[in-house]
Amino acid sequence: MLRVEFTPLEIDEAALAFDAHLEVGHGGHFLGAEHTMTRFRDCFYRPMLSSSKNFERWAREGSQDASSRAGDIYRKTIEGYEAPPLDDAIRAELEEYVIRRRAELGD
Repeated sequence: MLRVEFTPLEIDEAALAFDAHLEVGHGGHFLGAEHTMTRFRDCFYRPMLSSSKNFERWAREGSQDASSRAGDIYRKTIEGYEAPPLDDAIRAELEEYVIRRRAELGD
């Protein structure tokens, strides 16, 4: 969250939406403007763990606290994990290294 918060603002024609002002015109709204549609999904910071739901919606959807949401995130991450491909020669070299270091460290 802090990384997002302290990222410097970009002030240019695209950020100021000059084209959107022309598209929408006087008295219009920007919700359906192309500029809005291409940016609204990633222009706000969306926390992974905390909830921004109002109380009624939060209660209706099961009243999950942060600990419960963290557990769900953890389980989904573990279940979806796929080990990256690793060349057999590199795997053998790593295994030899681990064996050697354990012997050196007395494990």
